[in-house]
Amino acid sequence: MTRHYLVIALLALALAGVVPTASAAASAPDPLYPIRQFGDLAQGSQQAQGIPGAEQTQPFGAHPGLLPDWNHDGNFGNPPDVQIENSTQPATGPFRFPCIAPTGDITYRTREGRCGSHGPFATGRATKLRIVDSMGWELAATLFLPREVLGRRAHKVPGVVIADGAQASAQTFYMYSMTLADQGLMVLNFDFAGQGQSEDGGAGFVNDFFADAGSVGGGCQAPRSCRETQDMVRWFTGATITRVATSNPGSHHPAYTPRGDNIRNPALSLLDTKRVGLIGQSMGGLTVSNYLWHLPTGKGADGRPLPPLRAAIGLSGFAAASAVVPYQLQTADLDIPGRDSSNFIGTTDGPAGTKAYYDDLRARGKGGGALELIVLESGSHGDTSNSTRFNGVGTPHAVWSWALSTAYAADWMGCYLQSRSASCTAAVSPRPHLSRAQASEYDGDGPGGPAPSRCITIPDKATLEQAWYPDRFAAGVAGQPQYDCQKGGR
Repeated sequence: MTRHYLVIALLALALAGVVPTASAAASAPDPLYPIRQFGDLAQGSQQAQGIPGAEQTQPFGAHPGLLPDWNHDGNFGNPPDVQIENSTQPATGPFRFPCIAPTGDITYRTREGRCGSHGPFATGRATKLRIVDSMGWELAATLFLPREVLGRRAHKVPGVVIADGAQASAQTFYMYSMTLADQGLMVLNFDFAGQGQSEDGGAGFVNDFFADAGSVGGGCQAPRSCRETQDMVRWFTGATITRVATSNPGSHHPAYTPRGDNIRNPALSLLDTKRVGLIGQSMGGLTVSNYLWHLPTGKGADGRPLPPLRAAIGLSGFAAASAVVPYQLQTADLDIPGRDSSNFIGTTDGPAGTKAYYDDLRARGKGGGALELIVLESGSHGDTSNSTRFNGVGTPHAVWSWALSTAYAADWMGCYLQSRSASCTAAVSPRPHLSRAQASEYDGDGPGGPAPSRCITIPDKATLEQAWYPDRFAAGVAGQPQYDCQKGGR
């Protein structure tokens, strides 16, 4: 990986760049900082490698401390739970609400409301489901219910759908699900067809990208997956999923029983369908962008009504979109390199590419949804999931990334789905270990409003991916990084 980025840096020295218009106050030059960031990734990888039982899923190992107690033996994430998690069998079990520390350590919410390693713990309820998409494929899904809907006085709560990354099973995103459920949200995770425990596994994964290529508006690079994210929001909110023509059909019918093979959301009566959010990582992030691209028309890729959203989050993957709802963008200093807002293929990532994407959304002047750019210090593509292994090797990530990423995601949804003033403040406030090379920033009234983009952090270093733009990279190394957000104010 280090050699890969060094090659990029050398090649980038020959590229012309566009630099922002302001400079941070001078700090001491630190030419070794961009290299030391790889040490942060190695530390996270080593820590992940030491988590026992994390080799449970391939190619990415989910954190066993973030699994429900599927077999009801009082132990969470033990081998029987892993066996059930990695199967197609239905199951229901309690899950704990994680407290993720900046060190990467995880404790859990007790019934008294504290965080600790010993119970009794507060719990929600998780249910494994099988849901049929519009192309006839049966997808694996897990529904997380918070405490608020399990008692006698249950009331309707907002909800979130989470789309996973390419080949990364849903359990590698349970840290988001359980964190959101801890603040009272209902959450649905699912595996795209071709991965996890969904149908069309193995080599069928390529069908996400190549089946029906070009059939989805907005230039979606993974047409089947873009359709499936729309299908899962429909299922979650009780809307109809209609069978569509495809070059690669599954064998099931998406109509609800008894005419078809789908069951309805068993917790639909407890979901406030007017307050729904959407999160996606990597390939799932591209499907979030595509959902937002379709949303202004009110119709999905199949031309049928598309359920509205209140907020969205993209994690390490961005493509053509609108800004009609509040949209948070998360990436990291050493995420997949992106030079500009589309990289000539319609997708982007990394600090330089995501910043250009953020600026492009603002420049279009369409949409009143708030925009936010969050850049994690030293992190990689593995920061925005709770993956611990990649084919048995510790996933490179910064140890603080799990706590930082979930906190900003939870605050974004807490603000825009639950109208929590404290969450609204925290969502745009600095926390330790945001990038020191790229400003994190937000535009409170979105592209359509007059407010400027405000700085959450002011950079004082450089990161190697900024070598796409030699002047920008050199300024950061010299201790005078450039930025164009406005300092101060909320």
